[in-house]
This record gives sequence, C-alpha cells and structure tokens, in this order.
Amino acid sequence: MNGRNLLLLVLALGVLPSCARKGPPPGGPIDFSPPAVSSTFPDSGQARVPLDCRISIGFSERMERRTVEDWLFTRPPIQTSSAGWKQNNLILTPLEPLRPDTTYTVLIGAGARDSHGNLMGEPKLFLFSTGEVMLNGVVTGKLEGRRVRVENAMLYMVPSGVPFRATEDGIGRICQAGKAGDFRMPGIEPETSYDLFCFVDRNGNRAYDEEDDVLAKYKWPIQLEKGNESVKLPAWFVADPKEPGIILGSVGDSLSAKQEKQIFGRAVSTGDSTVSFSAKADTLGHFRIDRVPAGEYSVWCFRDTDGNEKQNPGEVFSEKTTVMVKPEEDSKAKFPPLPKQ
Repeated sequence: MNGRNLLLLVLALGVLPSCARKGPPPGGPIDFSPPAVSSTFPDSGQARVPLDCRISIGFSERMERRTVEDWLFTRPPIQTSSAGWKQNNLILTPLEPLRPDTTYTVLIGAGARDSHGNLMGEPKLFLFSTGEVMLNGVVTGKLEGRRVRVENAMLYMVPSGVPFRATEDGIGRICQAGKAGDFRMPGIEPETSYDLFCFVDRNGNRAYDEEDDVLAKYKWPIQLEKGNESVKLPAWFVADPKEPGIILGSVGDSLSAKQEKQIFGRAVSTGDSTVSFSAKADTLGHFRIDRVPAGEYSVWCFRDTDGNEKQNPGEVFSEKTTVMVKPEEDSKAKFPPLPKQ
C-alpha cells in the first residue's frame, strides 16, 4: 500500500466513528408527549343514539391497552363482552341494548398510558343520550388539598342519602379532577338533590380502602333548578379526617411588642384535659397552634410574665372560648386585649 492510500485509510477510520456519534439515536427521538382522545362515537352531546350502538374511542397514538381498559368508566354501567381494538381505536360492544331515554357518561381517566408509558395526565369525559334530550345539568368546582394530593381525584354524585359504596354498583355520576384540581360533573338531573363525594385513591387500585384512602363529602346537598342548570361551587378544601387541624388565634395585647412579657395561646381538649397545646403569639398578637387532633377544644390566652412558657397562678389570662377543630378548615379564635397586670 503506497503512502497516499494509507493516509486515506487512516482519515476514513477517524471520520466514520465521529459521524456515527452525531447521528440520531436508533428508532428516532424518544416520545415524551402525553396521548389524547382524538375522537369518540357517539359524539359528545349526541342525542337519539340507537340502543344497539357500539361505542368507539379513538386515541392520538398507540396506547397501552390494559391501562385504557382499567381507566374506563361508564355511568350507568355498560356491560361489554370484551374490549376490541382496531389500530388506535377502542371499540365497546354492549352485551345488552342500552337503556332508552338515558344520558350516559363515558370517562377515560388520567391514568391511561400510551405505548411509551406516557400518562394522559388529564381525563377525558363525554356524554350521549338514547333519548330525545340530554341531561344538561353541570356542577363545576376546584379541589384544594390540605396535606392531601387532590390531583386527578375521583368525584361521584349520588342521590342524597345514598351511601358512597353504592357508586361501586354504578349509581350516580362520575368525573375526575384535572392536575390543578378543577373538575366538571355533567349529566346532572335538575330538581334532584345530590351528595358529592371526593375520593383520593392513595394506593392506586381504583377502589376505596378505608384504611389507606381519603373520602370526603361536600358539606351541603346540591340541587340544580330548571332554568339554572349550572352551578360553580366555592373552593372545596379536602383533607384526611385522620389528619390533625390548625387553630389560628389573635389577641390585642395592651403591652408593647418591645416588652419582654409574651402572650401565649393555649388549647385544651374538652374531652381529655391531658391533651393540650400552646403557641407563642407574634408581635401583632397572632398565634398558630399546629397539628391539633380533630375535636372540641377550649382556647384562651395568657401573659407569660415569668418567661417559662407555662401558665402559672397569678398570670393574667383571657376568657375561654370553644372551637371545633377539623382537618379541612382552620379553627379561629379572637380575644380582646388582656388586662394590665
């Protein structure tokens, strides 16, 4: 091999590995995009759907089919022989004819994944009716978690007085909150009283387990009126009933903030006087007592003249007030200035 050919060979061996490193990874770029529902049949909002209709849900890409089937909910329940797939479309064939004059809810939950493992992240819900008209009542709102993650929490509406466990038999309506806790519950019948439940599935098995999960009930029944079939609820604070609560208090102290005598807030359980908590007030007279178990408490303030952070005989204290501590909301107590010593 002459010198010129040897030089060309050396240059080729040096260039080829460099070119390989600059190329794209095998199989193209990695997919991190969430999948989405691209089509439904029947269309959302469609009425007069035939009783022998098959239901089809199309996705934007290839899905991990088991997760879609796990996160598919219908109300009233639609029993199917099996879930069939045609490319990216899930096709449901009911075992029995659909109910006449009925509004159906179909929910694809946020836990469905594509073939690359990407979560949908946001739920998709659509309605159709086998009757001439559809139930157009809608309840919207926003969940706020207190030491509880309410992202993608499940929500159920059942006729007032019906226990939550009845939802396992397909009673009532269903929806799922989005990542920010916003929810929209359509298909509500006006002039009917409903109870609204929020279910936080901590163990991820899509079934309510009293020991592990959080179940909250909205504090008032909800009833829509004809002609006013949409209601937006105020922020709903959801908490684990087993979690402790917070007592917020304030006192208008008659001593200046520069003086050494401190003000303390104190809470004692009305059912067990050995259960008590204290917290120092700030210079504005505000105090916060954290991690207080749920229940009824007697709350008052005292001026800690000897600086031992305990209430001793002879120290000035306020009148007592009773508060009920709940995990889902702050309990508040306000006191007038303490008398001078």
